[in-house]
Amino acid sequence: MTAMALLFISLSLVGFAAIALRPEILSTLSEINLKYSAYVRLTNSIIALICAAFLLWPREGGQLVGRWNDYVGVAFTTFFI
Repeated sequence: MTAMALLFISLSLVGFAAIALRPEILSTLSEINLKYSAYVRLTNSIIALICAAFLLWPREGGQLVGRWNDYVGVAFTTFFI
């Protein structure tokens, strides 16, 4: 579980570093967003739904963390809508 979180964080950092080192990548990303905006919105809503389901799924780990995961799960649900 920790390895997966570190993988996602490192992939994000690599993406930010690529944008900082090569600014022309930003124009390519903007074109993708303009051309395929419906697909970008669909992908964002699917990812938000997956995150909400993960955080709202009842499990014993929620007892250790408290109720914050319920609130964050509801927030991701609103992003889905």
